[in-house]
Amino acid sequence: MAGALCMPAIHAAQADCSSPALRVRVRREFRSFDPADARGEDGIITRNLLAPLVRFAKRQGSDQWRWERHIVDNISEGDPKRYAFTLRDEGWRNASSVSAEDVAFSFERIAGFNGGLSDANNRQSWSGLKSVDIADQRSAAIVLESERPDLLTTTLPGVAGCVVNKSYVSGLSSGRFTFDPGPTSGRYDLCDVVPGDYAKLIKDRDWKGDKVEVESAIFRVIKDDKAAKEMFLAGQIDVYRPDLDVLKVAVAEGQPVTRAATSRTSILVLNQDGALANFELRRAVQLAVDRRAVGFAAYQDENAQVATGLIPDGWTGWSKEPLVAFDPDEAARLVAANPLSETLRIATFSDQTLMSMALQVQQDLTRIGLRSEVIPPEDGAWLAISNKTADILVTLTAPQTFGSLETFSYFTSRSDLRWNTNPEFDKMFETAVMQPNSEFLFQLQSLLVNSGVVVPMVDDHAAYVVNSRVMPAFNPDGQVGDVGSWTIVP
Repeated sequence: MAGALCMPAIHAAQADCSSPALRVRVRREFRSFDPADARGEDGIITRNLLAPLVRFAKRQGSDQWRWERHIVDNISEGDPKRYAFTLRDEGWRNASSVSAEDVAFSFERIAGFNGGLSDANNRQSWSGLKSVDIADQRSAAIVLESERPDLLTTTLPGVAGCVVNKSYVSGLSSGRFTFDPGPTSGRYDLCDVVPGDYAKLIKDRDWKGDKVEVESAIFRVIKDDKAAKEMFLAGQIDVYRPDLDVLKVAVAEGQPVTRAATSRTSILVLNQDGALANFELRRAVQLAVDRRAVGFAAYQDENAQVATGLIPDGWTGWSKEPLVAFDPDEAARLVAANPLSETLRIATFSDQTLMSMALQVQQDLTRIGLRSEVIPPEDGAWLAISNKTADILVTLTAPQTFGSLETFSYFTSRSDLRWNTNPEFDKMFETAVMQPNSEFLFQLQSLLVNSGVVVPMVDDHAAYVVNSRVMPAFNPDGQVGDVGSWTIVP
């Protein structure tokens, strides 16, 4: 087994992968390139090998994230419970054309239908799938149990939307693969993979879609950030994402740091029971947080984008104006009028970025006369509010690529998190489920802020050190994304 996995040139035996044009560092060993199971950095490789029906378009400036056709000629948007599509002419590597049957098999397999997988890691992405009804060789319709108007910017361009070759995958004894995807349909072929070391991709010469800018790429496993930094300086890699300590050094040394927006925002969740039961104290916390200082502490970015609400820039429902101001003087006045003898407990996760935010928030609270402590991170930080072990939780919203309502579902009374038990919010959420438009998304976040439940802080982003000859194209989650859309300047 190990020998087969390390065998060079799984698909492109005649291709020269010896000098990849783009060299990307990944943090951990590869686990699976199967769309059923791939996560994180593995998912980047998967989406480049096994094309989804649609993909995210390269974002320019402050434009909204949008989708574009990838291996479809067309796909309908009119009915959010039924997405009819027609595939364009695109072939499997060394095999027949991609068919509607391949698509149906791919999606239903992850959902667990018709003998599909019962334990796919990405099963939740297709939890609302009813069927994929095939019309002919190239046409079918994705039928959903309930309306999903955001399917084209969530599941379909994501890793669970990638299409596998039915003939190959259905013939595998386990019904899934780890690193060998069989015939590939994307802009790249898998040239060589050594699981604990690297994966090499090379352009598919038979690709019939849009132009591929980068001929080849290597994703090299480098677990240590300091080692990645040294390899970058030595010209051995082109792109790496450093941890906060190494990022600070890179910024101080003037290395070319590129900041990629993600689809999340950083927020504080305030416990409405206990020490912060008083609304005016919760309002004081909201007014006290210096968002720009939080952005610099967490991202080493003096120009970090202050979060206006729970939805970041580039997504439906984003508010142009902040829903709560930074006003430390008013915050101090509220604290003086409502003295608190207790020490507030600030919880977060064992994540360097979030911990830096928590420490900055602690400083901000000290300045307005509130004592606080950052308690040791625990696995159960998500439940720190419901368990009453914390008064403030520092966290990130769910990615918008999970759906525009995912974050807000955490604040309903049905959620086990118990962050909010407001009947008015529940009612508004149920309305938004039926009509998830900008108006209702704005109202949901406004209610949370105005009730003193949430403090929006900074739009999340990922910081990379990138070779000056490389023009990147990150995806909405701040990952490398579509390699074929990256550009290397001669």
